[in-house]
Amino acid sequence: MAEEPSRQQPSWQKSVTSFLQRHADPAYQNIDVSIRNADAAALYFNACSQPLLNFTHRPDKVLGRVVLKVSCEAAAQRPLFLQVDVSASASYWVTARAIAAEQKLTAADINMVTGDLRKLPQDVLLAEHVSLQSLTSNWSLRRSINAGAALTESLLNQTNVINYGDMITVRYAGQGFHVEQQAKALNQGAIGDIIRVQLQNRKTLNVKIVGENKAEVAK
Repeated sequence: MAEEPSRQQPSWQKSVTSFLQRHADPAYQNIDVSIRNADAAALYFNACSQPLLNFTHRPDKVLGRVVLKVSCEAAAQRPLFLQVDVSASASYWVTARAIAAEQKLTAADINMVTGDLRKLPQDVLLAEHVSLQSLTSNWSLRRSINAGAALTESLLNQTNVINYGDMITVRYAGQGFHVEQQAKALNQGAIGDIIRVQLQNRKTLNVKIVGENKAEVAK
């Protein structure tokens, strides 16, 4: 008996998934999108030749419950608000053994694992953002933790990962695109800090540090 062919995702749903993937953290893997009001969405997209997608409020992370606004300029239709659940996995750091408070981390203390980000704290340290070298040179524990615990920003004291004069990569994501460019750090800072940078055209702007020599335009 022949196997039933896999159900193809409709084109409008591919557009929604593609939009969210473009705006998600590049560290995310296996991004999956579930649309709660899919029937209403199908009707709306089928009636609109050029739908426009945007966030109702840009989330800090494209993960979990997200609401998108769909507009149709070609027809006199009211906007549709899509209720979307986004899941993704990523590689992150966990403790290999129990570690005491104030202890400086070593390579033997840490393992990298990959798992579902929805089950983890919002400030979990992703391996693509923070390297093993950075963890073992820039971080110490604020309190004792058990083996297998996910490492988060709130669990750790950190030193600067960007210093004055460093050349860093700044990422900016807009509707349907993202751009990366080099900039010179005008301040020092740790992950999560807002610092000022100078672009190659000598303009300055505020950015949020997200990793070693990596930042994104501050909202």
